[in-house]
Amino acid sequence: MQVSDRIVDFVTRGDGEYLLLASGEAIRLDRVVSVDGVRLADFSD
Repeated sequence: MQVSDRIVDFVTRGDGEYLLLASGEAIRLDRVVSVDGVRLADFSD
């Protein structure tokens, strides 16, 4: 799934952290696989 939207808020709930988008959709951050085509697994700590 690919999403292109504007972030309007960031919230923490009991089960995780979420970005809230202008469309009303919420994205759970621990489920994000890539951003701008870059896989998150490619980032080092």
